[in-house]
Amino acid sequence: TLTITRLGLAQAMTGAKSLQDQIADGEANVEGNVEVLGQLASTFVRFNPQFEILPGTAGPAVEDDLNDFEAGEINIHGE
Repeated sequence: TLTITRLGLAQAMTGAKSLQDQIADGEANVEGNVEVLGQLASTFVRFNPQFEILPGTAGPAVEDDLNDFEAGEINIHGE
């Protein structure tokens, strides 16, 4: 069982504060097998916000040094 506030969840999802840090600080509580959280996290995929949903809509590739929760600059006007 993971108990976390809505703010704590938002921080974990945006990368502002890791879940591990929140557990260590007592801001989130875990009961049971904590290793399950690591197994779940290992299945996550880094989403590419420039994913080509329709053919020809991807635009040029941009290489940014981002963490798993950052989208980087998105240019929707092709400029």
